[in-house]
Amino acid sequence: MKIATSLLKVKEEAVAEICLEVLDSSSLKSRVLRFQKTGEGLKTIMSDLSSEIYRYPRSKPGCREDDCGDFFLFFYPRISRMLERFEDQGKPFECYLNSVLRWQYNSFLRRKNQIEREWRLASYPGLWPQLQSVELPAGEESLYKYIKIAESLGLESSGKIRRKADKKRFLILLLKHSKEIGCSEIKLGAALTGTVEHKLRLAVQELNKRIAHKDERLRILRERRNRAFYKARLLEEEMDRVVDSGEWLVFHNRLQRLNKSMRRAQDKISRIPLYPSNRDIAEVWGIPKGSVDTLLFTLKARLIPVGCRKEKEYA
Repeated sequence: MKIATSLLKVKEEAVAEICLEVLDSSSLKSRVLRFQKTGEGLKTIMSDLSSEIYRYPRSKPGCREDDCGDFFLFFYPRISRMLERFEDQGKPFECYLNSVLRWQYNSFLRRKNQIEREWRLASYPGLWPQLQSVELPAGEESLYKYIKIAESLGLESSGKIRRKADKKRFLILLLKHSKEIGCSEIKLGAALTGTVEHKLRLAVQELNKRIAHKDERLRILRERRNRAFYKARLLEEEMDRVVDSGEWLVFHNRLQRLNKSMRRAQDKISRIPLYPSNRDIAEVWGIPKGSVDTLLFTLKARLIPVGCRKEKEYA
């Protein structure tokens, strides 16, 4: 009788241990520990955690409809690393999960606010180069501008510019605008001055080649200036929310360096010529540089009464 009782008691204890093992194996913590040892069960664990991660932003104030999906995409690549870093300290895995979710959600909000500030600041028009094709007159308006200049110099009954010196001045003006003139302006210049169209076109192409590196340098400097301006404006917004004086001083020093970088880039931009130099025009067209200087100087005086302020500034 005693032996039967003892056997029954051993059987009950064994069944209880088996039940405990089954219950423990069904818990999330045990599955995570098993994954750390064997590398198995990751798919089911991530499937169970996905719903918790997706619903987590709903418990926070100010949550929008898209925040759940955005936070899930933000956190999903970090799940496997989170499981590998878990350490059993006698607490449920849910406590560790909630702590990680809170920290990652704060990181998600900081990143989200930063992206919103970047998009808001990126709409500032000064950050983007203004396309010359939008600002400059095109087609018939451009031709009308040069026809008006030619008429102010004086035309013959045949339609050509009357004086030989004025023809040279008009050609030099076209070459000074080599970046802006097209086939129509070249044909007009050749017709008004009696110059061979092919020769004028080759001269314009050669001048554009000579200033191509200046345009590339100008593009690089503008990007450098805009990048410094962009970072400086973001830094100013962060400084408005800083309370600690030491951290504010660090931001202030960074802001001074960015402002200095902007001024340095702008100074270099101001020294880059936007049009071919008189020396380049003289070499391409085959006349002395002094002649180019004189022709542009006299053309400036002739254009003042006409009101062509932009053209007279090139002399």
